[in-house]
Amino acid sequence: MICYIIIRPISSQFMKNTQIYRDQNISFNQLDNLFLSHANLIDLRAPIEVARGGISEAINSPLLNNDERHLIGITYKKNGKKAAISLGESIVSGEAREKRIESWVESINNRTNTALFCARGGLRSFTAQGWLRHRGIYVPRIEGGYKTLRAHLLKSLGGALIKTNFFLIGGRTGSAKTHLLGKLANKIDLEKIANHRGSAFGRRATPQPAQSTFENQIALELMRLNNTPRPFIFLEDEGSSIGSVALPTALFEKMGTSKLAVVDEDINYRTQTILEDYVISNLRELRTKFPSKRETEAAFSSFLLDNLERIKKRLGGVLYKEIRALMQDCLNDYSDLMKHQTWIRILLMEYYDPMYDYQIKKKSARIIFQGNSQDFSQWAADIESAS
Repeated sequence: MICYIIIRPISSQFMKNTQIYRDQNISFNQLDNLFLSHANLIDLRAPIEVARGGISEAINSPLLNNDERHLIGITYKKNGKKAAISLGESIVSGEAREKRIESWVESINNRTNTALFCARGGLRSFTAQGWLRHRGIYVPRIEGGYKTLRAHLLKSLGGALIKTNFFLIGGRTGSAKTHLLGKLANKIDLEKIANHRGSAFGRRATPQPAQSTFENQIALELMRLNNTPRPFIFLEDEGSSIGSVALPTALFEKMGTSKLAVVDEDINYRTQTILEDYVISNLRELRTKFPSKRETEAAFSSFLLDNLERIKKRLGGVLYKEIRALMQDCLNDYSDLMKHQTWIRILLMEYYDPMYDYQIKKKSARIIFQGNSQDFSQWAADIESAS
């Protein structure tokens, strides 16, 4: 099960809206206030459950770890609920119980507006809430747990998409669209939420979120943006998926009818952008992940060559071999990363640009701006200030 806890201290407005001290529970109808107040959410589920889907902003501080949850689940199936509860009480007792309470207390003391949740708002959140109450800490739990949070966010997303206008930022690969998006106020960065840069080489050193976690965060950001009326929100023009996660169908369909701002930059600019974002940046991330130079270079080599392999058929045999040879030459010499520009330039001109040219023809009627990065920044600033 999944649960969230809300505890003292808490903002007066949030307390007024949710009446936490009266019922110690947060209902479905109070969840907008919870999310809009940026409440501190404590997810009591086991890490394996969170990995399948969760709220990315929540703190995972489980009542039961993966092994304990698995063992109790087996006991429940074999011997029933009473035996499972009894086993749980024996496992999480004494020092183990105190450590978990201290973990929750630490999370609560460091943040205002805290709330607990488990999978369905059942025994785990009820238990944690009771243990905290014995410490004199009164924390609300979310009725229905993660299941309710998820349902609320999906409902919110559907409603928000009907009334939200999007402006998309498009352009050839390497036009620094993501960097331009990041400078804007009215925006949702889908690639940041997806933890992926959106191309065949977009994988990061850290894993992508689960599909439902990705959807939840989009809904949450859209809810918060729409809490203050605004005429439009900027998004980067994306395909139906970003790495391993898919855009919600309704969002992708809405993007397919949205106005488009096209950023045009020359091949030198774009080559340098790709070098910075996909070579230098990725290598930097891998160096923080792996302790040794050898491991870092092996991981980076695998990153480039494996991703190139994924588009081998679309490149064709001759172009694939040419780019792979140039790439391998660069991987044999880390003293000059600028050499990577050679294969990047060919990949852009021979692979990505023809794809873009084909796709942009189908979107020409939706284009409302076209210019370089500097022109776009000025145009976007003007329409944001006028809104």
